[in-house]
Amino acid sequence: MAQWGFQSEACIPLVEDGRVLGIIDIFDSRPRDFAEHRAYLAAAGRVATGIVAAVLADRDGRRRHATEAPWSGPERREDTSGATAEPLA
Repeated sequence: MAQWGFQSEACIPLVEDGRVLGIIDIFDSRPRDFAEHRAYLAAAGRVATGIVAAVLADRDGRRRHATEAPWSGPERREDTSGATAEPLA
């Protein structure tokens, strides 16, 4: 960290349901105690976690949708009596 000119770092994990989704990593070139900003950083972490979780859920939903077979509409099926069931309108 010092090799890049930073003297302070705060790392906020983005955790949902026990699963780490990512981190927010804040650096400062000055010595800093981030404890005075703990409440703000925690709130930012909760907001970011919600955003990341929503993006991942959307991505997973799109991926799942893309792998499903396309729907071809109602099918005609015959029962054991040989009668034909018409699709509902």
